[in-house]
Amino acid sequence: MNIVVNGKSKKIKTGTTIVELLNSEGYSNWVGVWVNNIRLLQKDYPIYKLKEKDEIKIIRPLGGG
Repeated sequence: MNIVVNGKSKKIKTGTTIVELLNSEGYSNWVGVWVNNIRLLQKDYPIYKLKEKDEIKIIRPLGGG
């Protein structure tokens, strides 16, 4: 199935979760994730299954001193 991740089209298998997507994209779980402009809670990453044409935005928090 096809989704959009940070503005780029991507093919994934049906039933892929946010955690699986993050792992395949090289992200840790310490990121913010929006699906179709709705922020997901980190506790939902392992259970939320992506759907055809979902638009995902992944943002890494910046830290500094």
